[in-house]
Amino acid sequence: MSGSGDIGVFTISRTGSTAAAVTVRYSLGGTPQNGVDYQTLPGSVTIPAGASSADVKVVPTGPSRWPIDKDVYLMLEQGTGYIVGTPNFATLTIAGNNQPSDTRTWVSVAASVPVASASGAIGVFTISRTASTAAAVTVRYSLGGTPQNGVDYQTLSGSVTIPAGASSADVKVVPTGPSRWPIDKDVYLMLEQGTGYIVGTPNYATLTIAGNNQPADTRTWVSVVASDQRASGSGDIGVFTVSRTGGGTASAVTVRYSLGGTPQNGVDYQTLPGSVTIPAGASSADVKVVPTGPSRWPIDKDVYLMLEQGPGYIVGTPNYTTVTIAGNN
Repeated sequence: MSGSGDIGVFTISRTGSTAAAVTVRYSLGGTPQNGVDYQTLPGSVTIPAGASSADVKVVPTGPSRWPIDKDVYLMLEQGTGYIVGTPNFATLTIAGNNQPSDTRTWVSVAASVPVASASGAIGVFTISRTASTAAAVTVRYSLGGTPQNGVDYQTLSGSVTIPAGASSADVKVVPTGPSRWPIDKDVYLMLEQGTGYIVGTPNYATLTIAGNNQPADTRTWVSVVASDQRASGSGDIGVFTVSRTGGGTASAVTVRYSLGGTPQNGVDYQTLPGSVTIPAGASSADVKVVPTGPSRWPIDKDVYLMLEQGPGYIVGTPNYTTVTIAGNN
């Protein structure tokens, strides 16, 4: 942000119930001074009922007093009705008085389709840019890895043009035939400096050409995350979400899991059977942790879920996670 009218924003978010408003306390730091270099901030912000976040806006009072950029720090403080999670602090920058907004074009690369094979699957590197898209820009790159350009995949020129009006362009890796190797081999693309742009990060990426005895992986892999990380006796439930990839969603799959932690299954939360079925046509299913009443402990206690191997799927990562049951105070 800068004194030219650009403002900075910290966003403070909450999880769990949004039924009531909550006022969150914070402290500020950094070289710029609250009420001097940016409009006065009170040290707290209220997330309204029905909302999951609220903004703290840093509005400069005028041009910066310094020639170089200076940071403003915000750190969350403990208060009533909430617990500080992570991340609990963040920074934003007030631009120096001789630092206009960065209008330069930065480029980066990612493997948007990371696997290619002789069976018709092509790999794709996507090169993206920031800032204006008014003019085309040609980005140079180099290639590496065991597969050879023009031998193992169709010849790539070493540059790609992002057209006017577009923010990205693709570099497609098209195998010329079956791989010469029995195992997978990687192709590397690294961005090179050139005219009209600056290389940012990530500046390199890799994609894989499948080996000649490596058919596409059609197996079903499962993983788990805590999609709602907190439960309490006041009606707030926690949720584990078990997801699958690969293998399609044409048929249902039943995934086994084990539970652990201080709270007991069927005592401190409603009984969970140790398996969940992802229905045909769906890519995930939820395991809900529903407290049976107020916690037996004054402090928070965690429930652990770990995926177990079973028929019709393979356990991937992450294979375990936790949900917290709030303490009774």
